[in-house]
Amino acid sequence: MKSKTFTLLSRHAMRKLSPGAKLTEDGITFQRLENGDGLFTISVMVDGLRIHRVIGRESDGTTRKQAEDFIREVR
Repeated sequence: MKSKTFTLLSRHAMRKLSPGAKLTEDGITFQRLENGDGLFTISVMVDGLRIHRVIGRESDGTTRKQAEDFIREVR
């Protein structure tokens, strides 16, 4: 299955994000923390239930693809 092309959550946009700012697209949120690290979270509706999860930090090796995969699994 081909991966979706993100316009807001592009690699370039995530790198340029200033501390405290965040980008959200298709249920995935990337936030640039004050210490410069990045945090991926998800918020999606599955079978009538809203699911909120912290996927992980950039410094731990977490990527947008892992957030996409998590959403695919819960759906």
